Amino acid sequence: MNRRLTAILLIFAVFPPSTANSSADGGSPGSFLRHPVGARAGAAGFWQAAVVDDATAVYWNPAGLSLVKKPEVNFAGTRLFEDTDYSFFGVARHIGKNKGFGAGYIRQSSGGFEKRTNPFESGTGFSIYNEAFFAGFGMVLNEKKIPAGAGFALKRVSHKIDVFSDADFGLDFGIMAGPFKKFRFSGLITNAVKPEIKLVSRPVKYPAGWNFSFAWENALYRNWSLLAGAGLEKIESQEFQTSAGAEISYNEKAFLRFGVADAGFSGGAGVKMGNYSLDYSVVLHEISPLHTIGVSVRFGITMEELEGYIKQGMTRFSREEAGKLADVYSQQAEIFFKDKNYGQAVKTMETAVLWDPENAGMAEKLKQYKQEMENVLNRQIIERNSILALQYYERGDFEASRRYWQNVLEITPENSQAMEYIAKIDEKLSGIEKERIEQAKKEEALKAVHSLFNEAVGFLNKENYPAAILRARKALALSTDNQQVKSILLIAQESLNLSIEKRIKQAAILCENRQYAEALKIIETVFRDSPDNKEAAQKAEICKASGPPEISLENRKKVEKLYYMAVDAYLKNDYKGAEKHIAEIYIINLFDENTRKLEEKIKKMK
Repeated sequence: MNRRLTAILLIFAVFPPSTANSSADGGSPGSFLRHPVGARAGAAGFWQAAVVDDATAVYWNPAGLSLVKKPEVNFAGTRLFEDTDYSFFGVARHIGKNKGFGAGYIRQSSGGFEKRTNPFESGTGFSIYNEAFFAGFGMVLNEKKIPAGAGFALKRVSHKIDVFSDADFGLDFGIMAGPFKKFRFSGLITNAVKPEIKLVSRPVKYPAGWNFSFAWENALYRNWSLLAGAGLEKIESQEFQTSAGAEISYNEKAFLRFGVADAGFSGGAGVKMGNYSLDYSVVLHEISPLHTIGVSVRFGITMEELEGYIKQGMTRFSREEAGKLADVYSQQAEIFFKDKNYGQAVKTMETAVLWDPENAGMAEKLKQYKQEMENVLNRQIIERNSILALQYYERGDFEASRRYWQNVLEITPENSQAMEYIAKIDEKLSGIEKERIEQAKKEEALKAVHSLFNEAVGFLNKENYPAAILRARKALALSTDNQQVKSILLIAQESLNLSIEKRIKQAAILCENRQYAEALKIIETVFRDSPDNKEAAQKAEICKASGPPEISLENRKKVEKLYYMAVDAYLKNDYKGAEKHIAEIYIINLFDENTRKLEEKIKKMK
């Protein structure tokens, strides 16, 4: 090969072309990786390493991957000079609560170069490509006492000049701490493991470097906020470089950015609409202004965003708004359910059903959540009793072990482990011990019967006949021949039947007198005590059929709005306000089922 060509290629190998022609690192190996990635950082400065929380974190600071809240795709492109382009493509997503993963690809390509083996030969064209692949991971180290995160990024860099190419691996490490009184700090070591490239004859290593940055955030006025920061960067065998800048945002939707570095100024702007972001930056201190466009797309919704929608609440109290709010609560409940926070999932889904009571899908989900919560609680109780039963068995306290195994069988009668151990325990216990256990059981049962009997008498005196019947039946299950309990049970059942009969007649009279609301309220009390009462169901249908004519469209809208206002007041614990709205509904429509259900909830809370 001609020596001139070899010399030219060697120059490109050692000093690859870079955008930073006016900076000190313009000809150092790997300088293409020091061009700002993304329009946000390009406008404000490299102190973004202290606040980065998107896919570009794989480049700026892998510790920032721990802050990624939802899956995202990020692209940024820059037209440098002549035939040189610079682009970044990255993806990131959260893994669990406090971990994140990201991957990125950087490519700088330059074309239009010409080579000759002698001055008289026609030139032939060739291109130069610099590429880097990143795979990063970040996690939160401590989010309570000292909020901090750390991460690493494995990268593979490759260079190609004409027909010559080589590639190698490197490693970056980053840390991030804060916020401390609105301050954030970060540290980054680039090329902690240095890539080494050999294109023609002499291998060259990427220089190591470090970056220390901090940022400060503060509210300005109403929906305006400020994020400002500064950074210090040092590349091996080069001078220190500084950068500072700020980002002003309006309602976290519109952004204005500007920055200053050793070489000059930069600026830019951005907009964010839901999961979509568009950013622009211009760097003024290069050979010519460098323009960068960045696009980011995220997927899904976070708990913080859902809570923001809930805080906005309703303004028109219409069915459309209520449906949207119900969807928000439903999504929030689904997140709680996936996180296995079943109690909060049930509570939140109940709120969703209140906002959209006609939604069968939400009602079905609420049923599913309640069932899963019950299953989980039962599993926890079984697990706890099983552990205690085994511990007592190993200690030789067979009586206590048997009691805990019996508790397990009460929840899951088919539990084979409990049955097996009870059989073992029964074999170990002598006849005398068995008699003593049986006697203790009888004494315990008698105490329980006595307590249940007294409770039944108390409920009977208060005319709470269903509760009296329930206690009496429990007592009778423990002592089947107890005549006192049988007597109380008989009295309670007869009293309940008489009460129901009396209430049904009273409801019929009220219905005949067109006092429909009062009649239906009485029938509802019958259903609480006797859910399958056919006579009460017939009276309710007759009463409803005898009710006022169909409500006008205008009044239906009024009822709808008043219902949502009542739900809103109920969720804010303003029970008096809710009851006021309910009373207004009953003036228009005495038979609104959703209102009656809400009224029952309010009664239980008071």
